[in-house]
Amino acid sequence: MPNVVVTPHIAGSRGRELRLLGAHVAAELERFVAGQPLHGLVNPHDLPRIA
Repeated sequence: MPNVVVTPHIAGSRGRELRLLGAHVAAELERFVAGQPLHGLVNPHDLPRIA
């Protein structure tokens, strides 16, 4: 849906993975602002397989 933003569930995350998640979010925002394709984009056709 174009009006939905999905964010990761990070409960229980701590230490190094928080830095990696933050870096991933920052990189995705840079891609979004530059009009580039997102690396973490979820294809709706994949949802039955990954949900």
